[in-house]
Amino acid sequence: MACDPGRTGAFARIDENGLTLWDMPAKLNRGIDLHALKEIVTSCEPCRIGIEQNTGHPDDVPDRAFIFGLQTGQIQAMFFAFGFTIDYIFPQTWMQKMGLPSKQNDFELKQRIEIVHSHFPTAELVGPRGGLLDGRIEAACICLFMKRMYTTPLGRHTGRRPPTFRGREPNAAD
Repeated sequence: MACDPGRTGAFARIDENGLTLWDMPAKLNRGIDLHALKEIVTSCEPCRIGIEQNTGHPDDVPDRAFIFGLQTGQIQAMFFAFGFTIDYIFPQTWMQKMGLPSKQNDFELKQRIEIVHSHFPTAELVGPRGGLLDGRIEAACICLFMKRMYTTPLGRHTGRRPPTFRGREPNAAD
């Protein structure tokens, strides 16, 4: 399972039925709709989830940075409370492992779409008016990264040592 946090982010899950995508249940300027997030979380069996670990941008206004941090914290707390194992994944890590450049233009976004559609041809990555749903695309790519790095096709753990977080071994408090 994977999450591209933020107001236009999304969640993705790969299981024996294929790829499932959920748009971020964000409230305008107020964090996350926690009831809708709980519905997403409880519709899934606890598993490993990769949450993209983003950093702020120099041109972000403080209000926007606060709301992003609030949303990310709400997501982490909800998944933790329901027994999910959380991996924090830096964008550079999953993009490099998937052979993708950082997203700078539409061509690079279309590369991501091709990767997702090569595994899941029916994945809905376009909105009702034809616009690309960036959050869904990113969440699906992160989910494919998680599948490639940590699991077998049916979502069972392969026995690989989980990644360390910021250079240290995870402990019970993580």
